[in-house]
Amino acid sequence: AVVADLDERLATSVCRTATAKNRSKEPQFYATAGQGAAVYGLTDTAPDVSHYTSEVFDAGQPATYGGLVVRAAGSVRAEARVGPTQEPDARWGEWQAVTLSATAQGLRGDLKLPSRRFAQFRFNLESPGAEVREFNFFYGPENLAPMVSSVEFEGPDFDQEDDEEPDASAKITWHATDDDDDELMYTVRIRPEGSDDDAWIELGPRDKTVTKEELEFDVDSVPDGVYEASVLASDAPENGTSRARTDEERSPPFIVDRSRPRLSQVRVDASLVTGRAADQLSNIHDVSFQIDDGPFLSASPSDGLYDSPDESFELRLPDLPRGNHRLVIRARDAVGNFALSATNLRR
Repeated sequence: AVVADLDERLATSVCRTATAKNRSKEPQFYATAGQGAAVYGLTDTAPDVSHYTSEVFDAGQPATYGGLVVRAAGSVRAEARVGPTQEPDARWGEWQAVTLSATAQGLRGDLKLPSRRFAQFRFNLESPGAEVREFNFFYGPENLAPMVSSVEFEGPDFDQEDDEEPDASAKITWHATDDDDDELMYTVRIRPEGSDDDAWIELGPRDKTVTKEELEFDVDSVPDGVYEASVLASDAPENGTSRARTDEERSPPFIVDRSRPRLSQVRVDASLVTGRAADQLSNIHDVSFQIDDGPFLSASPSDGLYDSPDESFELRLPDLPRGNHRLVIRARDAVGNFALSATNLRR
């Protein structure tokens, strides 16, 4: 049983007095407290007015406070205060009276308090036998905005050993967080880099909400060019459209390129073959060659490195048996599109 609820953190001792049997209003016990030093005199008679102060409640972030419902008996007066810290200090507001009215739920009042993170309640018992059995209060934490921290474009994927062009599937991925742990929905758009706001194109199905942190789309559905993507995160699923908070982040520029590179100036001089591969948007990734139905072998960049959209290349033919042969040259750009050129060889 709780016989005394002290404001200090620690009760250090309880001492019986010599007058403990006289049943008067003189203290029959003394209690000492630490971590905030105090001495209390305790009697077994009810005080004319007593009060109960609640613990400090944490709403997690600044909140809007609503109703207070109290189950009580006798004459009870309620007060409330709010503040920015776990421990009440000078930054806390003053105690504010809460007008209570009898309802089917119990005594009910409205908390007209500023928006603060922490709240505390005090109940004054103003009649003999008055008591507070239970109280509940309602609050709505401030809705914090989500945050989109990154947006990336993942183009069609291909492997060095692939003999087929990659499909047209690309992916936009992102990372988003919400300190409220709200469910988020996303709007994903792309536009040509540097264009006006009315050039945004929304991606994804119109009849389905995007809730995952990725979206696949067909790059054949947009013209070749340099683009940027935008992801808008909204916590509307849990807060409604009127209270929803949003955040938007954009990707670095990326290339959509479905056009094949071009092969030109292919020349065979004895065993040396030279030529040029060029692409409008992407760097040349590699040039390879095939003789008859053999495997594709690498051709060398003339300057030692494939690092631009326009590259000269060269290769040396192996010794071939007499007769006609077919030479196929394949140039591939950085996103996997390739061009083929066939030449007849006679040895």
